[in-house]
Amino acid sequence: MVRLLTGIGLALMTAQAFAQVQVPKSYSDGEVIYADELNTNLKAIADAVPPRDCATDQIIKWDGSAWVCADMPSGGGGSTGTMVWRDANGNLFPEQDDNAVLYRFPEFDKVFYVWNYLDNEYAGTTPWFNTPDCSGQPFTKLEDQSDSYKTGFRTSTHWLLPDFNASATTFSGTANNLSLINSSGDCETLTDDFSFEALPMIQSSAPLDLITPPIELIWE
Repeated sequence: MVRLLTGIGLALMTAQAFAQVQVPKSYSDGEVIYADELNTNLKAIADAVPPRDCATDQIIKWDGSAWVCADMPSGGGGSTGTMVWRDANGNLFPEQDDNAVLYRFPEFDKVFYVWNYLDNEYAGTTPWFNTPDCSGQPFTKLEDQSDSYKTGFRTSTHWLLPDFNASATTFSGTANNLSLINSSGDCETLTDDFSFEALPMIQSSAPLDLITPPIELIWE
């Protein structure tokens, strides 16, 4: 069992492990490399690699600072199923890549792509407004919501999601009468005319912080 988990999960976890490792010594072109410094760097890299010596029926788990061996959760095991990630609150989700997850919000039977969840600095689509001060009904560009790539927006208090139960509409307006919330979370009045197909956005009941570390890889 542990061989199966390790073999399938190693590709998912290695990118995250190496992205987080910091080597003690960096080098410039032409600099002499001393053996002890090189060995220290190699050890730091080796320590970041997920363990390969877990016992039978153990899983590889992220404990918040490193990958470790852990006991299989109750109900785990078996030769069939799906590998998923589970956070500290029991939320299950497939991990897409380093620091990004696929997440299913309660309002829709659709999977959303969420960036930077480990840093709680979530990125996503842009809310647009037919007012100069980001008041009123928010909209998002329809072209930003493909069949396989859907995103929401995290405000300081809640999540905004495209309303997939609503019909697309033409969002348009003139300079200085439109606004958007930029990637820094600030309201920005637009100085150009815009017109595009859009969906209205609604407030989600999902928690503000979708993923609560530590996360662990389980077999379900």
